Amino acid sequence: MSEPLEEVMSRKGDWKAEISQRDDGTYRVVLLHWMEEDVTDFGTIASFWSEVRTGASISDSIERARAVARELLRSQGADADV
Repeated sequence: MSEPLEEVMSRKGDWKAEISQRDDGTYRVVLLHWMEEDVTDFGTIASFWSEVRTGASISDSIERARAVARELLRSQGADADV
């Protein structure tokens, strides 16, 4: 899988959907959530984007992939900033 072509961010910035083009020319949309691991009296020890499992999100057009990305964000209560 190649690097993401586009990212659709939530308004708060804690959710995003990445759109990548697959080898067969279709587009894959992946939903990610920003995670932070905190330790009492120490602070944040790790922060990273974590993939959220969703149903297959593959499209044959970039426009449809963008629509799927916005819908995945909405499904998590995180409206897209687009």
